[in-house]
Amino acid sequence: MKKTYCLIFLICSLRAMAQPSSESLDVETLLQKAYTHFYTNQDSAYYYFNKIKTHYKNENQWEHAIASLISINRVASYNYNLNKMKSSLNELDSIWVNHEDYIQALPNHLVYKNSILYDKGVYYFETQSYAQSQKAFQDIITSLDSLPDTLHIKETSDLLSGAFNFIAKINSEAGRYNVAEQYYQKNIRFILNNKPEDKTSLYINYGLLGDLYSRTKAYKKANLLFKEALNYNLENKGNNNTIISLSQILANNYIALKQPDSANYYMQVLKNHLPVKHPLENTYYNAKAKLYLDQQNSSLALKAYQKALDLTQEKWNNQPHPEVAEYHHKIGLLHYNNNNLEKSILNYNLAIATLNQNNSQLQSNQPLLVKVLKDKAIALNQVATKEAYTNTTKTVQLAITALDSLKPTFKSEADKLLLIEDAFPLFEAGIEAAYQQYQLTNDPAFIEHAFFYSEKSKNTLLFEALLSAKATKFSMIPNELLENEKQLKSEISRLEKNIISGKQNNNHALKDKLFELKKKHWNIIKTIETNHKDYYNLKYNTQVSRLNAFQETLQEEDLAITYFYGNHALYCISLNQNSASIHKVKMSEALNNKIVSAYKNLSSPQSQVSVLATATHELYTLLVLPAIKPYKKAQRLIVIPDGLLNYLPFGSFNTQKDGLNYLITHKTIGYANSATLLMQLGETSISNRNLLALAPDFKTSNNKTLLPLPNNKKEANVILNYFNGKSLIGAQATLNHFLQENQEHGIIHLATHAVTNDKHPELSYLAFEPDTNEENLLYVSDLYNLELRTELVTLSACESGIGELKRGEGFLSLARGFYFSGTKSIASTLWKINDGATAKIMDGFYAYLSQGHPKHVALQKAKVNFIADNKQNALVHPYYWSGFIVSGNLSAINETQTHYVWGLIAFLGLVAFGITFLKTKP
Repeated sequence: MKKTYCLIFLICSLRAMAQPSSESLDVETLLQKAYTHFYTNQDSAYYYFNKIKTHYKNENQWEHAIASLISINRVASYNYNLNKMKSSLNELDSIWVNHEDYIQALPNHLVYKNSILYDKGVYYFETQSYAQSQKAFQDIITSLDSLPDTLHIKETSDLLSGAFNFIAKINSEAGRYNVAEQYYQKNIRFILNNKPEDKTSLYINYGLLGDLYSRTKAYKKANLLFKEALNYNLENKGNNNTIISLSQILANNYIALKQPDSANYYMQVLKNHLPVKHPLENTYYNAKAKLYLDQQNSSLALKAYQKALDLTQEKWNNQPHPEVAEYHHKIGLLHYNNNNLEKSILNYNLAIATLNQNNSQLQSNQPLLVKVLKDKAIALNQVATKEAYTNTTKTVQLAITALDSLKPTFKSEADKLLLIEDAFPLFEAGIEAAYQQYQLTNDPAFIEHAFFYSEKSKNTLLFEALLSAKATKFSMIPNELLENEKQLKSEISRLEKNIISGKQNNNHALKDKLFELKKKHWNIIKTIETNHKDYYNLKYNTQVSRLNAFQETLQEEDLAITYFYGNHALYCISLNQNSASIHKVKMSEALNNKIVSAYKNLSSPQSQVSVLATATHELYTLLVLPAIKPYKKAQRLIVIPDGLLNYLPFGSFNTQKDGLNYLITHKTIGYANSATLLMQLGETSISNRNLLALAPDFKTSNNKTLLPLPNNKKEANVILNYFNGKSLIGAQATLNHFLQENQEHGIIHLATHAVTNDKHPELSYLAFEPDTNEENLLYVSDLYNLELRTELVTLSACESGIGELKRGEGFLSLARGFYFSGTKSIASTLWKINDGATAKIMDGFYAYLSQGHPKHVALQKAKVNFIADNKQNALVHPYYWSGFIVSGNLSAINETQTHYVWGLIAFLGLVAFGITFLKTKP
């Protein structure tokens, strides 16, 4: 049973529920004896509660019989006796079925009904039947959450609080930490508002929230809550299981923080409160093992882990259970770190076998299964034989299948990002195995494998959003439901902005309202996904572009270069219409530093061009030259960057060792988030060539960071020489006008300020002309609710392409936000661009676009002209011209995109026939 259950443990005041009648004085004595043995002797407690139950059944006083059985359940749950819980729950079901009318007529029938639901939820939680457990607790919330505060009694408040906690815990166990935190925070507010005197429940919640922070490695933040909760329980002689759990997690956290003295202190607290043969004894040996590992004593650590494993197996009667699998996994990791690969893989296999034997709860096992398979794949690669690499491929595929089944259960974007980041080493293991097999066999099928793994690692959230939008169009979902979902998203976005900015008082009330809105939104999404399987199947389609399908979208001059930025190596796959190649660069701190240094120098006009030329030539030689060398005819590069490479404009790379020759002068360069996404964006073209240009002047702005842009008015007017449309200048360039006009234009040009927010990326914004009566900031979160039908959005703004860098997703930037809103391609900037240089480059960019050039070709020509015009002055520095990039659908505006259509047909064919990676040649 989970070590944290004792933190959630809740005993309803059964004495209040089941006051014995006046002639039953003997029952009162039995009740006292039962409670005397509640925590110390489960058999004696069962004995007395059973006598009470039998007495009341004979008297046909079913509410008291139910109360006795609920007490038996609470004793059983405290002592981890699931068989006893199961038999008691069966008996409770029988009583309810046979005497439902009697029970429903009782004044406190809601307490009896929801107490039984609570015990079922606990039982299902401990048996890892999380879906059934969540349903039970959700039923409690549905039953009690709408009760007015005046009708809540202690029992209903306790049950509701417990239900919030368990749903949080279920989400935490599944890795949905953001959702879990929302439920914990909701419960803390509920306790403070409804039963502020209940310090025990409050500190239980602090402990649970601390456990969540520990799981996300926020150890210091967790320890503040843990110590507060532990001190309260020690001072008030609290629940022993609570003290054990809090001490154990504190010891583990201090080990992780490299503070052994503090870890030893809490180990002693744990030991002092741990009775012999206690169900949580395994946690003591788990903490000891971690302490020994910190002391680099792996032999004692192994003994401690083995003892923990033995106790865990005994606890679960030698039956397969995820907790047993966890210890096999930990022992496997220990052997791997000692370079004992054979024993490591053996223990990983034992963990996998245990989880597979426990397949009745397959969904709840998936997070742990993915972790074990990931670590097994890494170990197999270290064996470094042809057979081992083949087994790595099989192992990675099993993990990807499990991962794909998990993704639809994650509704929070923050949780999805964490899931992808945790899985990243899995994809790296797959790519490394494919690379090594290609080196051994020269079989191009292995490049296809590497390409597949690379694609699986990229832009999961953005791809899902585009598929969701498409699924909405093609599914028969009622308009009223869709409109309701859209309104909820908008209201959630508005409230989140107000809470973070502190614009409104009564923060607790706002957070409660936000919580309820998010619950409604989740429920609507669940309703849509449950009732419209076509929508669900398209939205969560896990197929990614296959290499040959992507090749069919390329033109003769194209060369696509896709990167994977791993922990141990950087992999680069190059492909044209007919062939593909792969190369590998060993990852090092020096390489990371070179990339970071290059970005700093590129984004500063004060840096020396000669120093920059040397630095970028090194990167060109390492990262680009091996990719393009086999393809002499390739003139147009489609770069799919990853990791820190997202910061670099490849056109600024110097291609000459002794001299200066920028890559942009002889190669066209466009960007994409992934091959799969690029094919989606090329599915349809926008025929509307009308242009909307906005240029606020900010002369009346009270925001000191939004200074006037001297050249943006000229920029907006000049580009209208090349396309029909309209400009909104100065006071006309308001957010409200933009929202009114954007649907009428296929090209949008925003010559304004962009402000990034790394702490809250969804609050990065574009600024419009201040309006006293209207909002003038367009946030990333607003873009998620905006529906654009645009071929191109140009963000002629500072750092519009930059944001928090997330593995697999790239920058969480304003530019990315516009993809969510439905645009096909985006021109954006990687740093704060000089607006005078911007105006000249944009003039050329739109001139060449109007002549029918592809977008990346148009931008290349504009840059080359700018370099030529300024080769004798300081504006030749890459700071002034290289920061502009164009990404997405790179085709010429209003061009018939036949090559994309044929590629898409090939891609959809794979989806339709359900071709899986396992069927490809290994």
